Amino acid sequence: MDLVIRSNRIVTEDGYLNGVIAVNDGKIVGLHDASTEVEADTVIDAPGSVVLPGVIDTHTHIRYPGHPEREDFVTGTQAAAAGGITTLFEMPISTPGVRTAEIVRDRMKYAEESCLVDIGFYAGGGHQARAQYQPMADAGVVAYKIFLHRPQAGREHEFEGLYTIDDGYLYEDLKQLRKTGRLVCFHAENDDILEVARKELEETLRIDYGAHAESHPVIAEVEAVSRVILFAEDTGAMVGIKHVTSPHSAKLIKEAKQRGVPIVAETCPHYLFFSNDELLKYGPYAKINPPLRSAAERDGLWEYVLDGTIDYIGTDHAPFTVEEKERGKDNIFLAPSGIPGFEAELPLLLTAAADGKLDFLQLSKLTATNQSRIFRVDDRKGSIAVGKDADLAIVNPDVKWTLDHNTMVTKAKEIAKIYDGIEVQGQVETTLVRGTVVYDRGVFKANPGHGKVVTPR
Repeated sequence: MDLVIRSNRIVTEDGYLNGVIAVNDGKIVGLHDASTEVEADTVIDAPGSVVLPGVIDTHTHIRYPGHPEREDFVTGTQAAAAGGITTLFEMPISTPGVRTAEIVRDRMKYAEESCLVDIGFYAGGGHQARAQYQPMADAGVVAYKIFLHRPQAGREHEFEGLYTIDDGYLYEDLKQLRKTGRLVCFHAENDDILEVARKELEETLRIDYGAHAESHPVIAEVEAVSRVILFAEDTGAMVGIKHVTSPHSAKLIKEAKQRGVPIVAETCPHYLFFSNDELLKYGPYAKINPPLRSAAERDGLWEYVLDGTIDYIGTDHAPFTVEEKERGKDNIFLAPSGIPGFEAELPLLLTAAADGKLDFLQLSKLTATNQSRIFRVDDRKGSIAVGKDADLAIVNPDVKWTLDHNTMVTKAKEIAKIYDGIEVQGQVETTLVRGTVVYDRGVFKANPGHGKVVTPR
């Protein structure tokens, strides 16, 4: 046997195991009770630690090779490993935007040369990419992504083939995308509402921090979600709503699921733990799309996380440079939207578990098991079970510490100011990808290139 891990709190789909995980050739080959003696080349004793399935982050933006100054596959996947993340699904925003099978294969090549953790890729599902839907599926993408609003000025090249603002095209394209068998994910905000809201704010010289949230009102999300539901119900396309921010949107999704509409939903840690107060405090460093909502919206969203309406959580890790963010210091509209998230997700969720808001079984479903099924990698990923990859996050659930952007690994740590000073309970100790320790207590144990590209079964 290559490896044995012992813990009294191993989180499986069936419950908690006080016992032993046996690993050989990167796969879990046995789960035994604590009294079982298993000989192995390496033994990890983790009494008191919780062993979780490695996090599958469904929403990441590394963007390499387009913007290495923001992040690259080495630093990005190191940060992911430090956060207990063992598989990333990389969004198609890049230079160029992922709109052809050739671009997909190029990104996969770069990733396999550099990643510490495993990685899968989205493709653009916008109308410009229509001729490439099936070739990109054949190349192995895990899903498609469509923005329902136009790109921010100056970033058009990153979004080629990724957005559709014409409903006629969107409806017909969904019929074609359904044939690929892949999930079609949406950034759901109504383009017309966003454009009018922003113009009216600019006309009144509103460029303050609060203007960003006002330029992305909740109704823009709610309307777009309702439209996606309507089109999915008619076409039969399997759709996903990314980064749900509002209980109003979640309620529509819950009702659609009850009618049998093929829809899933994701939210992000920042919508569960922050509010518009942080936007007013940190300005461009808390500018995200969709924006942080009110405390009431944040608190209401938890109901739909806990009742299963929200299927999974993704970080929406979005690195930028300080110089890019500082452009919004005096005019919030000039800053790009997004914050890093790899290293904060598990500490925040572990803290919620410590506070009794959810348990470790729910946490593992929201961060690994559900997404493995939805994105069709559950034959290898997503749970601690015999036959699965030994992708594991060993965490200390008891240690209390304070988040500090200065201690982060991501190349974009200088823009992660929103986390500073937050007291958390729970810390990632060790991360394993396919049975190899890639991170252990601040030290990276694997070389770039250990990560492999993941494609759907």
